[in-house]
Amino acid sequence: MKNMNRADLCKVSGISYVQLSKYEEGKSNPNLDSILKISSALSVSPKDLIPDGSTEKLVNEINYMISNYDHFQLDHEFLRMIHSSIQFRIKPEILSN
Repeated sequence: MKNMNRADLCKVSGISYVQLSKYEEGKSNPNLDSILKISSALSVSPKDLIPDGSTEKLVNEINYMISNYDHFQLDHEFLRMIHSSIQFRIKPEILSN
């Protein structure tokens, strides 16, 4: 993992300082795009940012969406909805610099 302060992480990841602070404080949860940006900036696997057990909730949410697929008219609409609803909690110790 790269050793950088929060300001550097914001610059490299493209995520605002305010937003990153909200993730760290648990006031907001990042979506998949943000997880990928942060993990890339820190040179870690996205899996390393997510607390154990969090992925089970994600899998359950995706399964629910898939089981209700008939409510969506277009495949791309369905995929966009899944993508936009995927949010994770980040391990606080990863962002504490």
